[in-house]
Amino acid sequence: MGSVTIFFIAPIMMLLMLFGSIAGAISGDNVTKVELPYNPSEGIVWEYDGVDDPLFNLVDTETKGDKQIFTFKGVSMFNGIFEEEHEDVDSDMVMDVVFENENGEKLLYYARVDHNYFALEFKIKFWSPDEYAIFDYTPAEETTVEGAEWVSAGPYKIGETENDGAKTFTYLFLPDEISGSVFEIDCMYRTAMNDGSGRYTPYEKMELEIRVDGNKCEIKDEHRFYHDGSRWLGYNPALREE
Repeated sequence: MGSVTIFFIAPIMMLLMLFGSIAGAISGDNVTKVELPYNPSEGIVWEYDGVDDPLFNLVDTETKGDKQIFTFKGVSMFNGIFEEEHEDVDSDMVMDVVFENENGEKLLYYARVDHNYFALEFKIKFWSPDEYAIFDYTPAEETTVEGAEWVSAGPYKIGETENDGAKTFTYLFLPDEISGSVFEIDCMYRTAMNDGSGRYTPYEKMELEIRVDGNKCEIKDEHRFYHDGSRWLGYNPALREE
């Protein structure tokens, strides 16, 4: 039954996406424009670095008065599919987009696919530096365990650094209609098992709610949990009075 449903739905989906592509090309909705200030006499002339942005291409650059306008177009969702060494690209990835002017000044934008746009080519959404927030968090365990380390994952994490044994995780928060202004992140203190299974032994966990206002972040709630070998507890079992 499932294969029959797919057999009928797939062509309809393709037709709808083709229609979306044609309509987008006619209306201009299939491209995204980034406007930057432009003043050649002061060296404010920008270039896009074009590094590690596999889901779109720069298709035009123009100037209008005191504005320099970059036009980007998303690649086809089937881009490179027939190439012999084709590698799948994650359409949920967040791309850092760098612009640099003649004075050496840089602007860091972020971009990702707009999944609400229904067409054969991806539509790209951009966020300027005043529209996203960067948050760094360095968790600290209450009880140190030899060989254990802090780990963090999730859709908001974009990097991590280590200094004197302490890990700092970096998170990116983009305006999100679902999450609103509050985002949830977590970190776990654990040791990996050396049996190749990918399993681990957990010890502590931090769960945070981050309130975002523009490009500013503050910790709204912060909770620590402890693992007693079978479950997570809201108190440290090692300190519990008998």
